[in-house]
Amino acid sequence: MNRGRVLIVAGSDSGGGAGIQGDIKTVTVLGGYAATAITALTVQNTLGVHDIFPVSPAFVAAQMRAVLEDIGADAIKIGMLGSADVMAAVADALESVTCPIVLDPVMIAKGGASLMAADARTTLLKRLVPMATLITPNAPELAALTGLATNTAAEALAAGRALAAKGTAVLVKGGHLGGDAVIDTLIEAAGREQAFAAPRQQTAHTHGTGCALASAIACHLAQGMALAEAVARARLRGGGDPRCAGAGARPWPARPSGRRARARLTSPMPRATYTLERRAGGVVVGVDEAGRGPLAGPVVAGAVILPRRWPSGIADSKALSPERRAALYADLIGCALWGVGEASVEEIDALNIYWATMLAMRRAVAALPCAPTLVLVDGNADPRCGHPTRTVIGGDGVCLSIAAASIIAKVVRDRLMIVLHEAHPQYGWASNKGYGSASHHAALQRHGATVHHRRSFRAVAACESRAQQP
Repeated sequence: MNRGRVLIVAGSDSGGGAGIQGDIKTVTVLGGYAATAITALTVQNTLGVHDIFPVSPAFVAAQMRAVLEDIGADAIKIGMLGSADVMAAVADALESVTCPIVLDPVMIAKGGASLMAADARTTLLKRLVPMATLITPNAPELAALTGLATNTAAEALAAGRALAAKGTAVLVKGGHLGGDAVIDTLIEAAGREQAFAAPRQQTAHTHGTGCALASAIACHLAQGMALAEAVARARLRGGGDPRCAGAGARPWPARPSGRRARARLTSPMPRATYTLERRAGGVVVGVDEAGRGPLAGPVVAGAVILPRRWPSGIADSKALSPERRAALYADLIGCALWGVGEASVEEIDALNIYWATMLAMRRAVAALPCAPTLVLVDGNADPRCGHPTRTVIGGDGVCLSIAAASIIAKVVRDRLMIVLHEAHPQYGWASNKGYGSASHHAALQRHGATVHHRRSFRAVAACESRAQQP
C-alpha cells in the first residue's frame, strides 16, 4: 500500500520516550512511514525538561515544505510548537494540505515544565484548531483551551463539547481524571459521541503516552481508516520504551515491579505450563494470531513476555469465555510486556492469508519494548522475526506465553470488529467477528462485500462474481 505517510511536527525529547522520538517509534511499529519537522530541541530525561532550544519558524516551515513537496503525507501529527510564531508558520505551511491533521496541544510536560508560551494559546485556537481533523487534549490542556473547569468527567465532557463546537473533532482523554477506568470520549463535529473505556493501570510508566496515542491515530488515519476506528485501534496500543532506566516518569509500557494485583498473580495453570520458557532461559516471547479464518477484518497477532508472576487461569483464548478473556487481557497488559501486530485486509488480499499472518506476527514481535532471546510461535510456520524461533504445534494449549499471546490477539481483534460493526451493522460482526456464519453469508448475498471483506477468500469472491453477472 502507498498510504501510511505521516508528517510529524513536534519537539525532540533527548530522553527518547516522548516527542519526535516517541512518535517515530509509534508510527514505524504500526507499519507507517514517519517524516519529521522538528520545532524545538529539549534537554530532557525522565526527571523533567531542563532546557529548551527553539527552532526558528522559517526553518520549521522549510522542513515541512521539503517533506510535503517531495515525499508527501497522508496525515499530519502536530505536537509541541511552543510559540505563536511557530504556530503561524506551521499553519501557513499547511494551507494547501487536504489530508487529516491530528493536533496534540502539548502545553505542559509530564514533570510540569511549560512547553507553550502564554501568548500562543490564541494563535493555536485561531489558526490551528480550525484546520485540525482531531484535537487530543488531556484534562488540563482542555481547561486551558476553553477556560472551563475539567476536574470531573462531566466537566471535561462539557469543555470538550465547547471545543468541538469550533468545527473539529475532540478526543477528551480521561487519564488525568479519577476512577478505576480510563474513559476517553470522541466528540465529532456533527455532535456524535463515542466513549472508549479501559481499566486504569497503576503505573509510573506514563511518559510519552499522549504522544504515542496521537501518533497512532494519525498513522491509522494515514492508512485510510475512519476516525472512530483509528481512535479505537490506537487506544489498544501502548507507547514508549521500557529500556529507559531513569528515575522519574518513565516510558510506558515497562517491566512490572511485581507489586501489582498479587492476589491474582499466582502459579501456572494445570494445562499450559511455563516449561518451555524455563528451559530456554533468557527473554522468551510467545506469539499467536487471531483471525485467519474470517471473511472480514484484519488478522491480528499478539506477542507476550510474561513476568515471574503471571495471572492465574491463562489458557488458549478459544477455551475461555468472553468475560474471562477480557479479565485476563486487562491483567496481562498491566503486568506483562506485550506487542500487537496486524495485517490489513488489503495485505491479506495481496499476499494471501498465510503470508499476511506471518507479517502480523513479525509486527507483533517488533512492537515489543525489548528484544527476545527466543520466540515461541504457535503452529509449524516460522514467521522469520529476526530472532531465534521455535514453532510449537498446539502451542496455545501447552505453552503459557503462547496462550497469553492468543488472549491478547483475540481480544484486540474482537474489539476491532465491534468498532467495524458500528459502521456496517447488517453483517453482525459484533457477534460473529467476521467469521462465515449463516447470517454473515446471507448478509453478503443481500448487501454485497464491503472494503473490510477479504476478496481473496472464496465466499467473498463468489459473492462479488454473482453481483457482477448481468
